[in-house]
Order: sequence, then structure tokens, then C-alpha cells
Amino acid sequence: MSDAHDDLDVPPMVRCSRCGRTDCAGCEPVESAPSADGLPWERPDLPWLRRLYLTAERTALEPDAVFGRLDAGPWAPALAFALACETLAVLSLGLPLTAVAWWVLPQTMGELFSTRFGWGLFGGLAVFGLAVLWIVHWLWGFAMELGAGLGGGTADHRRGFRFGMYSTGWDLLTSPAGVLLALSFRGVSGFGHPILQATRVARHAVYAYLDQCRQLSPNARRGAMRVTFAAFALALALTLLAAALGTAAWVRSQI
Repeated sequence: MSDAHDDLDVPPMVRCSRCGRTDCAGCEPVESAPSADGLPWERPDLPWLRRLYLTAERTALEPDAVFGRLDAGPWAPALAFALACETLAVLSLGLPLTAVAWWVLPQTMGELFSTRFGWGLFGGLAVFGLAVLWIVHWLWGFAMELGAGLGGGTADHRRGFRFGMYSTGWDLLTSPAGVLLALSFRGVSGFGHPILQATRVARHAVYAYLDQCRQLSPNARRGAMRVTFAAFALALALTLLAAALGTAAWVRSQI
């Protein structure tokens, strides 16, 4: 005859809804005052690196929940998130490339970094990469709202800014820093899924934002998409032009 309390000896297995692990230490502790769109980054009760990664992961795995319900909240946390994501992404890519270059050309790299010019070049490239990535995401959000206004809707540039800033989570996930964070938080068996999703979620996120969050008419959405693509094309052309002019000026100064 079984005891009615026997079932208590074997508790049911519970998986975390965020990370999918059964041994999760608590991705989702009880929130006293959650933000409107539930972004972990805007919760002060978690360590900043965990908040950063969990938010970046949600932008890739749950675009409808994040961008489809994005509120017009404060701009400062969104900006801080974007700067953290892009800084980690750029440094985690730039430092290994510099190390490889030093290994292949030790004498040249040693001479380069023994001068103020070398350090300035390294810092300038890092700042340039950070600025380009940040500007592209900001422009993306701005262009969608500009297109929404031109297409007959009402522009909400604060919300568009937050879209652009939180979409930088995809850059973090697909960088070496993002791979290390995914391995740390998800383990070897599950780290690849958010990285793969980050490479193909952009279109889904845009439509979730325009259709669900902004509730644009088909005409306004088409206008937003046209302006967005045109702005990206212009930004890419200007970036390539600036890079070409900067490289030409540097080569000329060395001749």
C-alpha cells in the first residue's frame, strides 16, 4: 500500500522557461516592478552580465515578445545596453585579430605598437567599428519610424530608438564574446541555438515591431520598409566612402 506522501519524495522536473535548463539558478526571479516589455536588462535584481546576456538572448529567441510589445520607455537603459553589446562585440573580435597579426608579423606589430601612432590606430579602428555598428542600429530604428510617419502613420522615435538599441543584442550573440557567454549560461549542449537565431531573426523582429507593436496599416508598413532599406543603402555607401578616404589618407601619409 503506497503512502499518499510518497509523491513528495520525487519532485516534478521543472525547466526554466528562459534557458531550458533544469538546474537553473533563477533566470526569472520574482519581479517587484517589471518593465512593460519584461526586458531583463531593465531589472536591477540581476548581475549586469547576466542581464545583458539574457536580454540579448530574448531579442533572438523571442522577437514577438520583445519587439512586438516594446514600450516607449526610457532611452538611457537602451543606450547603455547597446554600448555594452557593441563594446564587447568589437573588442572580442579586435583583440584576437590583433593577437593573430602579432603572431604572424611579430616584428612589424612590435614596431607599430611601440609608437603613439600604432596605439592611436588601434584605438581609432575600435572606436570606428563601435560607432558604425551603433549608428547602423540607431538609423534602423529611426528610419522605420520615419517611414511610418511618411506612410500615413504616426512616428514614435523614442520607441524606434529603443528598437535600434535592443537589436544590438544580435551583434553580441554572434561575436566571440557572445559565444563565450552562451557557453557559460547555456552550456555546450544548448549554446548554439540563440547564436543561430540571431543571424536570421532581423526580418521577423521588424515585422513583429511594425505589425504588433506599432500596428501600422499595410501602406504605412510598406513606407517604413522602403525608407529603412533606402537609409541602410545610404549608410553603407557613406561608410564605405569614409573607410576608403581614410585608408587613402593614411597610405598617402606613409609615402
